[in-house]
Amino acid sequence: MAAIHLDVRRAVDASMSVADLRVTGDTYIANVKLLLQEETRTLACDLVLLLPVSVEPLQDHETLAQLGLAEGGQVLVLTRLADPEEHERQLFRVCMGCCCDWDDVTWECQCHRFGWDLCSWRAYYHRYYHMQGGVLLFDNTCWCSKQMIKEPLPWLVRYLLQVL
Repeated sequence: MAAIHLDVRRAVDASMSVADLRVTGDTYIANVKLLLQEETRTLACDLVLLLPVSVEPLQDHETLAQLGLAEGGQVLVLTRLADPEEHERQLFRVCMGCCCDWDDVTWECQCHRFGWDLCSWRAYYHRYYHMQGGVLLFDNTCWCSKQMIKEPLPWLVRYLLQVL
């Protein structure tokens, strides 16, 4: 598909341009939000996109072509905070370098083990079995440990701490 021009403007003041994106018609709204995350310094889950002629939020699973924007056009953006639990999960992912599901992690305070006054928390990942060299191993590592860990973006950490 050919690249199209998508003009993103603020919903409260459409005269203010937020971004001028070059995307394709088969781009999902969720991906547009990810592209806007850096421009707006707002987490993608807190962004709401609208068409200029509608008050209904665009759904993440919709593509630009499905919305009649296959040739390009304009969308409006506004900010609406997601549930605090979503921000906690995002902060965990950013700080721990782990994108495992939240329910895959159990936290345990280790203070009682060592007689410490201050809390020291350790993340335990639910154990799972895997094969290595024909031997069944029992492991306590996160599912995504093989992914490359990047330095978190400072603005993202500040944003998450601020909204929590």
